[in-house]
Order: sequence, then C-alpha cells, then structure tokens
Amino acid sequence: DWQRESLDGQLDRLKNENSEGSQFIAAPPDEESLDLLLEGGQDVIFMLQHEPVYTLGTGSDESFLLGNTHGVDVVRIERGGEVTYHGPGQLVVYPILD
Repeated sequence: DWQRESLDGQLDRLKNENSEGSQFIAAPPDEESLDLLLEGGQDVIFMLQHEPVYTLGTGSDESFLLGNTHGVDVVRIERGGEVTYHGPGQLVVYPILD
C-alpha cells in the first residue's frame, strides 16, 4: 500500500508541476482523446498502474505460473519473454515516439 500511495503522490506532483507546452492527463483518456494525442505528431509518454495481471510472453506457457494466481487475469501477449506480473504500486511507462 505504501508503494501505491507514493506513486499516487508522485503523479499528483507531476500534475501540479506541469510545464508550459506539455500536457499531463491524470486519468486514462477516452478513445477519442487517445486518437487525437497519437495523431498530433508529438511524442507521448503514458505512465500508469495496471490492475493486477500476469502477461505470458512468446517464450512461456501457463505451466510457468507457479501455483494459484488468486483470481488475477492471465493474458497472452506478443512480446518476448516469459511471465511478468503488473499491479498497483508498480509504475509502468510506455513511451510512444513519433
């Protein structure tokens, strides 16, 4: 819980220190807003926390999951690697560079 609170505090700080000429969206954009961001010809960085999820890369299968996943979603993805857990309190950054 302390990690999630710390991350939320850092995101709030970024929102308050937003520099001129940049955009900081503190909530996930809807599909229309996302399309506008990506069509704008500018670099975009998404910083977010996922709901709990295990991703299975191309080098893995469900036998790689050890024991019970406690109701956490398991999603197959098209990146390399094996099993990765994402969840609250873990900052994930997706740079989209144009």
